[in-house]
Amino acid sequence: RGVSFSKFADALTETGYTMVEDTLANMKGSGECNIVVVLSPRSPFSAAELGTMNALFDSGTGLLLLADPLTASNMNDFLERFNLKLMGGVLLDERPQIAGAPATTVATGTYLMHPVTEGLKDISYFPLADAVTLMDRDKAPEKNAKLDLLVVTSQTSWLKTSPVAGALEYTFKDGEDITGAFYIAAAYQEGEKKFVVFGDSDFANDF
Repeated sequence: RGVSFSKFADALTETGYTMVEDTLANMKGSGECNIVVVLSPRSPFSAAELGTMNALFDSGTGLLLLADPLTASNMNDFLERFNLKLMGGVLLDERPQIAGAPATTVATGTYLMHPVTEGLKDISYFPLADAVTLMDRDKAPEKNAKLDLLVVTSQTSWLKTSPVAGALEYTFKDGEDITGAFYIAAAYQEGEKKFVVFGDSDFANDF
């Protein structure tokens, strides 16, 4: 989509990973790599691609899922297995931390304790993000499984779930839009099987 993630790729390379660009359609689903990054899907996954994602997870291949709002992706068809979902809206905050930034740039420095967030102290910026939530808050994780919500927005944030026609409207609509706070990321682990999902990919690009 004309966006570069070269710095993100360089950071992974510097930690010792060898990067190979591929598609889910070409992957067998196990034993090919340690981590698969599913980066900003814009169209629905096919049944075969969803099967590959499930097979990768079941084989112990780590998954990093960077989703975005306002796309046709059906990422929830994978996440629902783990009692997670993307809420299908756009996060906004009328008090952005960057002067002149639009309300769609959500800033937060609130991280819940987890290896993924270990050492994070500075403010993180998410230019266009969806929220991640539990499908059923009363449902306990599977035996030996752990589900953690990771990154929390401020109480001044809100999720626009009302229809977007043309330019994104920043007006809150009672009865349709939802007030915060929200989670932008979650991690799921079951033994050696694990994945992390973010409701945004733009924070990782070269903007």
